[in-house]
Amino acid sequence: MRKIAQKAVTATAVAASAIALTAAPAPAALLAPSVTINPTGTNIAISAVNSGNIVGANDRTGVALICTGLTATGVLPSGGSGLPWAHIAKVTGVTFSGCTVLGNPATVTATASAANPWWLDVTAATTAGSTPGKLTGVDVHIVVPALNCTGDANGAGSAVGVVPGNHIDRTAAGAPSKLKLPPPPSTGDNIEMANVSATCPSSIAANNDPVTLAGTLNITPGLTVLATP
Repeated sequence: MRKIAQKAVTATAVAASAIALTAAPAPAALLAPSVTINPTGTNIAISAVNSGNIVGANDRTGVALICTGLTATGVLPSGGSGLPWAHIAKVTGVTFSGCTVLGNPATVTATASAANPWWLDVTAATTAGSTPGKLTGVDVHIVVPALNCTGDANGAGSAVGVVPGNHIDRTAAGAPSKLKLPPPPSTGDNIEMANVSATCPSSIAANNDPVTLAGTLNITPGLTVLATP
């Protein structure tokens, strides 16, 4: 009888343990992708400056908007570990300078603002210090007086404008990190021309023309990003 009772107690304990393990929540890393960002903190101001030209190429006509300068300001809403992949940083201001189309001066105005930020999202896990991501909310207005051209470059149709890129970690303390926007062919972007003026020659741009953005930005303070699946 005692052995039967002992077996019953043992079986009950095993069953209780199994139920407890089943009911216990899975580790956070297994429930959702997460990101660790340094420096840590809340609402850390960041800035970015181009390294080399910023180019927006019309994939249909081959005509390119070339800007020698781009400065951007933004904020890391939160730093640390266990962050979601979405909206790891917001861009609150973008200024283009030295822009030309076929050698003609162009004015480029970005919509990014504190009230209407562009966002930087992670799209895949970090590999060797490189983290795939994307800029969302991209929308710029372009004016080229000499060519009688105006138009917008933004998301296709009513979609949010998306430009893919890679964040490259800083190589040393105090060094900038980099955001590289890939040259064509790229995947994951949806930038198109819209609201193109009727006076603009179709050999330069027309509505629905696909556009690819390319360039490199140096980010200060330099970041390290570790995204895990």
